[in-house]
Amino acid sequence: DEWTPAQLTTSIWLDAYNDSDISFSSGTNVNAWTNKGSNALSTNFTQNSSLLQPVYDSVNKCVTFNGVAHYMGANGLQDLAGDPNVTTVAVIDFVTKVGVNDRFLQIGKGGETSSGSEIGQTALAICGGTGTGNGGWSFRYNTGFRSFGSLNTNTQYLTSWVKRPGSTLSATSSEFVRNGSAVSVDSNGSDTTVDITAYSAGPSTFIGAGPGGWESGLPGGSTFYANIKIHELVTIKSVDVGNRQRLEGYMAWRWGLEGNLPVGHPYKTAAPT
Repeated sequence: DEWTPAQLTTSIWLDAYNDSDISFSSGTNVNAWTNKGSNALSTNFTQNSSLLQPVYDSVNKCVTFNGVAHYMGANGLQDLAGDPNVTTVAVIDFVTKVGVNDRFLQIGKGGETSSGSEIGQTALAICGGTGTGNGGWSFRYNTGFRSFGSLNTNTQYLTSWVKRPGSTLSATSSEFVRNGSAVSVDSNGSDTTVDITAYSAGPSTFIGAGPGGWESGLPGGSTFYANIKIHELVTIKSVDVGNRQRLEGYMAWRWGLEGNLPVGHPYKTAAPT
């Protein structure tokens, strides 16, 4: 039988292959996207404002965020509070690059200010963006970053993001895998230990955008939007290599990207079963 993420404990599982998991306010405007995550703390993503709602594309089987105002939020941290092991595998396509860090998934809040100083709560944000060094493919923590070079627009990518507990500057703490091949680190900034922290009210997990450090939330302030098509995204509370590769194999074959997997990938020639 075909293997699917349903055989893992998932914190987030967003699937746009068809619209059965998507609710519409009108036309193609998306006001809710079911989180198929099996964790007891998994919650759905919603957006009640029509001006901020992304759009479903039934031809390309994706939810598209415009990079200006669109985002969706889910309550809670999907069982990812603190400094956990996290792997996210996603099939995505950046339409344009908006800025240095275009956040398409963010778990947690930005650092807030108290009498002009940063308190220090950090988030886990996954991004594309302009340039390299401080931009391009990157993890952002709102007190630090780790980047992995440039990206092309209008290109469908299979991306895998692995975060282990500890410093962003540690060679073993975070890893980016593109189309099944590891990508070298381009730059690091500001050593920090992650402490994913929830907001006291409203959503604490975001897709399509994320709040930056020193800010209290979306929308407004230093909000970083992504002009992106999200086809499928799965986050698990694990850094198990076998499970990451199963997710890569599942998504590659489902989305027609198996040809991009490197020789030697366990699912180069067949989908996982």
